[in-house]
Amino acid sequence: MDKETLSNYGWVVICVLVLVVMIALATPFGKFIAEAVKSTTAGLFDASHTALEKGLGAAAPGVTVATPAPIVYSTVS
Repeated sequence: MDKETLSNYGWVVICVLVLVVMIALATPFGKFIAEAVKSTTAGLFDASHTALEKGLGAAAPGVTVATPAPIVYSTVS
């Protein structure tokens, strides 16, 4: 096989992978991924808020950190 043939097969593989990802995200699996991203983001914000409260509370007593507002997501369905 020459380089050009391998290159053509490579493009076919890339196109198939892109189509698989697009189909996966358009199904209920896509909603599962969206919910996972939402919960991960909320957990990250909660953990950073807790860390800031503990760190600033130890470094400078009396300093308070504002509680973050809930994140509002909008999805197209």
